[in-house]
Amino acid sequence: MRCPFTLPYTEYADEDFAYEEEIQVESARLYALPTTAPPPPPAAPIAAVVAQQEELGDLKLYRVPERVDVNAKGQKQVAMIVQPKAGFRRVYKGQPVYNGWHQPMVNLNPTLVGENKKDTGLGLPLPSGKGMVFENAAMGNQLVGEITVKDRAVGDDIDWFLPATSAVRINTTLAMQTKKSRTYRLVLSNSNPYAVSAEIKFPDTLRNLPEGMRRDEGIPTWFVTVPANDSSEIIVEVPLQ
Repeated sequence: MRCPFTLPYTEYADEDFAYEEEIQVESARLYALPTTAPPPPPAAPIAAVVAQQEELGDLKLYRVPERVDVNAKGQKQVAMIVQPKAGFRRVYKGQPVYNGWHQPMVNLNPTLVGENKKDTGLGLPLPSGKGMVFENAAMGNQLVGEITVKDRAVGDDIDWFLPATSAVRINTTLAMQTKKSRTYRLVLSNSNPYAVSAEIKFPDTLRNLPEGMRRDEGIPTWFVTVPANDSSEIIVEVPLQ
């Protein structure tokens, strides 16, 4: 039996640009249907049959509230979770590569970021599996990519990573080198017609964290918002070992 559940939600890229999104999960497969421009998306589909969550120790059971017959080689669809007001943000995440004179350009991963809490429209145990994300477009739903969905308990943070995109990327160049350190110039470009938020992790211990960077769980992280069709840059000094 296949047990789909839907998690419609609203995503905000920034204060001036909003998306209406919807997630539909079939067993361990997830489908997200965001819209990026008017007209607004169709109303979220509500399954005719919704399973009822029950507790058995640490296990979560989903009881189908009515009799279900499955024929040979047949299948039935039953919603496990329906949360029409779950909220997520889109944040582009990545890590630059710098190891000498030649640095590859790095594409960032658009990431759906949220919290599994009631005040964000969720607050339910979420199962793990693989997901497929679709975008509402003029020609119909378009596949954006696949994601890995991990088990998330109530209160956990959620990070669903989409495949890297060339629309938001980092170009790193070596600006200066001494016997003790290398200085790099990083340019984060955004070719989208809207502003994006990004978080760039740096694996090295940097000297004198520049403006816009702070430590997140001990890791130097650049938090930046890049305007539409624009770029932002930062200078970092990496000590040589």
